[in-house]
Amino acid sequence: MAKAEYGDIIYTKNNLYRHYGIYINENCVIHYDGKLDDMFLRKMYIRETTMDRFLGGKTCYYIDKRKAKFNNEEVVKRAREFIGEDKFNLVAHNCEHFAMWCKTGEPRSKQVYLTLLLAITIKSCLNNKG
Repeated sequence: MAKAEYGDIIYTKNNLYRHYGIYINENCVIHYDGKLDDMFLRKMYIRETTMDRFLGGKTCYYIDKRKAKFNNEEVVKRAREFIGEDKFNLVAHNCEHFAMWCKTGEPRSKQVYLTLLLAITIKSCLNNKG
């Protein structure tokens, strides 16, 4: 496993999704946190937590290598400005949106995009059958 650098976007792989955050050091990540406390995602806040809490029982993380608009110091500065924010929305404002905004200035989620694309494709296929 490659070692992340200060300000990198990291993520964990879960069964159906990836959880994203901004790497500070081996024991610190800024991310939308709260799932461990509330499985219904009602208490999600951007927090600076331990790596163990970010990993949520997983044993490793991965580094997202998408092109950055900001240097790593600026990425961390941007992330820290939002500590405490509680505007989590699974479709419109999730952990991937947050991490991508910090690094690229674009709040995007490839996971949401692909899920919506799949749903539209399935719906289209079903409509064409009848």
